[in-house]
Amino acid sequence: MEINSDDLVPGDIIEIPRSGCLMQCDAVLVSGNCIVNESMLTGKYGPTDVSMGQQGFRK
Repeated sequence: MEINSDDLVPGDIIEIPRSGCLMQCDAVLVSGNCIVNESMLTGKYGPTDVSMGQQGFRK
């Protein structure tokens, strides 16, 4: 299922498929953990581990 990021509003809960996905929105991980590639946003090389309660992108 694809959802346009323009249709998301604060408080929406989305499920990230185990196979991965491209997300064009800010998000907070509410359960579990994942590996996020933020290199296009941060310039930091390599994937970043994100744990429950953390935001996916931090300035």
